[in-house]
Amino acid sequence: NVWFKFTATSTGFINTKVKVSGTGETMYNPFVAIYDASMNQLACQNYIGAKTDLSLSYLGLIPGNTYYIAVDQYAGYAGSFDLCLSDVVDYDFKQGAKDVTSQINTCTSGGAYTTLYGTPDQSKPACWSNGPNNNVWFKFTATSTGFINTKVKVSGAGETMYYPFVAIYDASLNLLNCQDYKGSKTDLSLSYFGLTPGSTYYIVIDQYSGYAGSFDLCLSDVVDYDFKQGAK
Repeated sequence: NVWFKFTATSTGFINTKVKVSGTGETMYNPFVAIYDASMNQLACQNYIGAKTDLSLSYLGLIPGNTYYIAVDQYAGYAGSFDLCLSDVVDYDFKQGAKDVTSQINTCTSGGAYTTLYGTPDQSKPACWSNGPNNNVWFKFTATSTGFINTKVKVSGAGETMYYPFVAIYDASLNLLNCQDYKGSKTDLSLSYFGLTPGSTYYIVIDQYSGYAGSFDLCLSDVVDYDFKQGAK
């Protein structure tokens, strides 16, 4: 194992990427961990694949304090690697929820988002089988229709997640609606009618423990035949 140290910035966040899949990166099966100055382990990540890059995040660092990053690999696979660091809180946490307002009435493709390496945060929605496991966060501003439909796609090209979960919250994290998985590669759809136009809401996506991966997201504010107001 080799060691790095850094001083936490004002965001209290660090994301560490250990890259082994690129040019000149000869390590296989990497490990990574984050410690405080007293060597209390804050977070760690085991290898995922022989030449699969790792990502590890931690939110809650004390700005100005020193922290350590340890990087290693499975016995017998030592080699070179590259390191990427960021203090910008990302959609792994509610505080960095990705604003998808501009994506309403569109779909992503190719597995645009992922729960791989996601860090569990907040509490489990009532209907989920377990978790949070690797939950990730999105936010949007409700439109004039007061409606949102969220589709979590896991059955298409590039979508590697299995057994998806989804939930919708208001800005105070009151649960509005949630959906448990319906099958290993079954897309999920979740709607809520009665949003306050102009207010912020959150979508949280996760999967059954052990099945993290990429997914696509479709959003719509057009009330559909799930409700009388959108009767077909």
